[in-house]
Formats: sequence, C-alpha cells, structure tokens
Amino acid sequence: MSHLRIACNPLCWMNSDIPTLGSHIPVEQCLSEISMIGYAGVELEDPLRDALQLRPHILRERHLDLVAAWHGTRLLERSLAEEVEALKRHIDLIYPLGARVINVAEVSHSVHREPGTGLSCRPRPTESQWDLLAERLDRLVELMEEAGMRSAYHHHMGCLVQTEEDIDSLMQRTERVELLLDTGHLFYAGGDALRVIEKHGARIRHVHAKNVRKGIVQRLLAEDA
Repeated sequence: MSHLRIACNPLCWMNSDIPTLGSHIPVEQCLSEISMIGYAGVELEDPLRDALQLRPHILRERHLDLVAAWHGTRLLERSLAEEVEALKRHIDLIYPLGARVINVAEVSHSVHREPGTGLSCRPRPTESQWDLLAERLDRLVELMEEAGMRSAYHHHMGCLVQTEEDIDSLMQRTERVELLLDTGHLFYAGGDALRVIEKHGARIRHVHAKNVRKGIVQRLLAEDA
C-alpha cells in the first residue's frame, strides 16, 4: 500500500460552497497548517485558484502536491461541445499546477443550485438520461486521458449519482469512468462503503475518508435537508 498518499481537502479552512467560511484565513496559513499536520497534498478549492496561478511555488515550499481538482459537469443541461470546452479550460488551469486527477460530478438539476430545496427533490435520471450521461462521461474521460489526466467520479448528495444503486448504474453503463469513493456522502445516502469496494474496487481511483455524526445525519434526513 506504499503507493497510497494521504492528502487533505482544505474545505475546513476555505470553502467553495460557503465563501464566508474561513474567508479571514490567508492561503499561506491554510497550506502551512496542512503541511504541518503531515498531509502530502491538497485538493483544489476555489479560494486557492488565484493564489496558485499567481504563486504556484507556495505548494512546493511546503512540500505539498495538488492531488486533484473538482469539476462539475452539466451534461444533461448543455451540449457536449460546451462541456468539452469547459473541461479543456479546467485542464489548462490545473495541469500546470501538478494535478493529475479530476474529481468529476454531474450537477445538472442538483439541489445545491436551488437554495432551500430538500434532498427529496434531487434529480433521478430516466433510462434515456442514464444512457446519455454515460456516453458523454466516457467521452470526457477519454479527453482527460488524452491530456494525461485520470477521472474520479464523485457521487454526491443532491445530485444525479447519489445512492449506492446510482453508483452501480454508473459503473455498469460506463467503460472508462473511474470512481471517487466518498465514505461520508455514501453513509448519508444509506449506502455501504465496504460493499461498494467489493463491487467496484478495481475502478476506485480516489477516496474521500470522512467522519460522520449519525445524530446530525438523522436530523438532516428527517428535515429533508
């Protein structure tokens, strides 16, 4: 297992979804503390983008790598050509910074884009949408591989691929897509991480290991949050 490296998503210091969280914390402080804890690298959060483009050395100085970067697709809302251009722009940004894994998630019609919308309203693909999503994802992953990148599909609460059954459907319908196993999102969605590993372990490229407070999850589910 020596090839595994443990990195950190800096979302507890700075957060793309909640910009006010940690907005007073300088990027340099965030990265220094992550390095001091002993992590090998970081994932890309929005507040890091400008800083890394202007000062890419701030990672090297702290012996950190940029291990992955989130990319939200809208393959069921936009044309494939539009999505290809968006992906190319993303690769142009993150490849020079050292990232070689793209954490991709389909966010079409996701509840996050409609404040106040509960999980019960999250999108559920039809058979034809599944087929279209799978076909287009495989095409995007082909482009990632041609650019020297690997994919890691992030199943996510409130999105089209949320549950263990959704993960199964995605893996069955795609050929090239690899998986990001997120233990927190999977628990929240009622899935079993060990079972997913048994079924799809050969395609797991990236893992988000998270603590979950069961009482809070139960409350959120009861509140349809």
